[in-house]
Amino acid sequence: MADKLIVLADLGRMKAFRVTRDEMSKTPKLDVVGEFDNADSHVRLVDKVSDKAGRFPGTNGSGAMSNGENHNLKSESERRSIKQLSESINRLVEKEAPTLWYFAASKEINQKIVEELSSGVRSKLKKIVTADLTKVTKAELLTHF
Repeated sequence: MADKLIVLADLGRMKAFRVTRDEMSKTPKLDVVGEFDNADSHVRLVDKVSDKAGRFPGTNGSGAMSNGENHNLKSESERRSIKQLSESINRLVEKEAPTLWYFAASKEINQKIVEELSSGVRSKLKKIVTADLTKVTKAELLTHF
């Protein structure tokens, strides 16, 4: 059972660390307890959809071809990534059962992920940092919490 967890997320990945204290050291130790990598978020939009099928003559008279309607693929992909991240965080926090946990994600997705969390997981959330800390070192990470 972990006493404290730090969870970091961006649309492509999630990392979780257990915070442990050693009596011989002043600084806490961070052990990786979970990682989630969303392979779908690393794929470019142009690789997901074809630019040939469903093309229609444009209406502007220039002879250019239209791609059809914009179906908000970027926003749908973001919504799915947020849902997957929040489900992964729910499972991780329930499995590790910390007394409290900390969360960091960029400003654009932070609140959206928190809203998707279960009420039990959200009740243990102690601090929210609005920054993408997924690529910072462990030593630098401790300064934010």
